[in-house]
Amino acid sequence: MEHRLIETPIFRVLVVPVLLGFLALHGCGGSAGQGGGTSANAVNVSLAASSVAAAAPVAAGGTSTLARPAPPGNIDHAWITVHRIALLPANPLDPASGPDPDGEVVAESDGGPIGGMVASDVTPTEVDLLNLPSGQAARFLNALGNVPAGRYNKIRLYYTDPKVHFVGGADNTAMHATAHFHVDIHFVGGDLIIPVGTDPTGGVKVHDVSIVFVLGKDGLKIVVNPSKIVMRPQVFASVSAVEYVVTGVADNVDKVLGSFDIATAGGDSFRVEYDSGTAWLFRDDVRWVWAGADRGIPALRDGAVLDVIGGFDALRVLQAKDILVNLLFVRTGVVVSGNPASGWNPDNTLTLSLSSDNTVFPAPSRAGALYDNAVFPFGALGDAAVVKGVNVTARGFAATGGVEAFWISVGP
Repeated sequence: MEHRLIETPIFRVLVVPVLLGFLALHGCGGSAGQGGGTSANAVNVSLAASSVAAAAPVAAGGTSTLARPAPPGNIDHAWITVHRIALLPANPLDPASGPDPDGEVVAESDGGPIGGMVASDVTPTEVDLLNLPSGQAARFLNALGNVPAGRYNKIRLYYTDPKVHFVGGADNTAMHATAHFHVDIHFVGGDLIIPVGTDPTGGVKVHDVSIVFVLGKDGLKIVVNPSKIVMRPQVFASVSAVEYVVTGVADNVDKVLGSFDIATAGGDSFRVEYDSGTAWLFRDDVRWVWAGADRGIPALRDGAVLDVIGGFDALRVLQAKDILVNLLFVRTGVVVSGNPASGWNPDNTLTLSLSSDNTVFPAPSRAGALYDNAVFPFGALGDAAVVKGVNVTARGFAATGGVEAFWISVGP
């Protein structure tokens, strides 16, 4: 019997097996790649085997250099199907919040849920804990829409159908469901700190938190007894700083200081700072492209709709790692003017076959605008590709008589 992982792309697969991350950006969300993605307006927990920490927020493959705690040598797969996820707050006065490496304590079994716990059912997803996907992840925490700011000391995975496969075996063997069908991932060396509460509908979402299993005796352990196969119900991990994606409208843009305010739909406003290390991208309602600072900064202005990815500092200033400028004003049409050898007007504008507002003003200049193919594989082009009779899609900001277009696609 063959079991396949349910895999979905993620922005960054950082180091090893568990990632807490928000993957959806404003609008289409999902994989912020040239092909669009699926919506996921929430916090996510992911399992992943390894990573390449890349500058681009794109899923990257790689091979883990970390040893995985070995199960018995004759087990090559260990599957669980996760159907519910929870974040549990740190509470030193609550004995149930402390780790019990080999026990089967269930905090909710008698007194109800732990106070402050954030939990939700998720789409059942089967994961092989011994063969976690490299560069892809099974995302779990899609359902937690509002996570309060605070300190959390573990993640709880609720699962069904635990099973293992023995090397050379014809089929799978059921595991004993320890801890009443849940696995707790405890944070050591520092709790998970959520500095700003999430509000997906308002535009404040968690993007990424790397959570790394502690290897050795506290790692994942599977024990084969004569009567049953047991998986350790407690696993220990370390956690990194939280990154957010904040969606909103820019105001008070100061390109000298490299800062602006971003006002979210939920009513919150945050100060944002960027520098030479910030990556700039353009996006429409389907896909995104790399813009670079030479195009991205000129497109930054009061009133622009932005997705900003980064971490909050001690003063709650969002330090931008990536800024996506949403180019939502679009004009599509056939180029109708220009001499026979070119579609360009003498003033370096384009005239489209539209009844009104049909002028394209390339920005920041004719040569400086971003050009690409309108269909996959969306290869890069130059202004010479724009000729009379070709269809173009121009994206940017409304201008008198047309569109100030920072991104122009040619064809089909």
